[in-house]
Amino acid sequence: MLIGVACGSHLITRQLIARASQPMIGAWRSSCAGQGEIAHGGTTVAVQDGRVVAFIALREARVAYLYVDPEHWRQAIGGALLRRAQAVRPRGLDLWVFGRNAVAIAFYERHGFRIAELTNGSGNEEREPDARMVWP
Repeated sequence: MLIGVACGSHLITRQLIARASQPMIGAWRSSCAGQGEIAHGGTTVAVQDGRVVAFIALREARVAYLYVDPEHWRQAIGGALLRRAQAVRPRGLDLWVFGRNAVAIAFYERHGFRIAELTNGSGNEEREPDARMVWP
């Protein structure tokens, strides 16, 4: 089941948070803080058996975060969240991914994204080469 939420919304209950994994909580808090992706574009969470297992956060037409709990990889959850984002932003989306993350690049390519820009990483915090991918 997918539920659209915003940071602080009553839809994200203490019970859901209590059942989320620690990596999920850390990634979720990161998306709620700082740049306020949720306030600017919205977040959708995937809930399975009453537990938050994944989320996607948009900031306008940018996929700011897409996180799936590793215990739930390869179950089509990330793809479902990404398709929902594509439906919400039919004019297009973009995102950044580290160049060394071949699995993520292949995932996004399967969902219609293409590499539009490659950098040497000098412009990001991690100083890791990265790629901006766009859809459509």
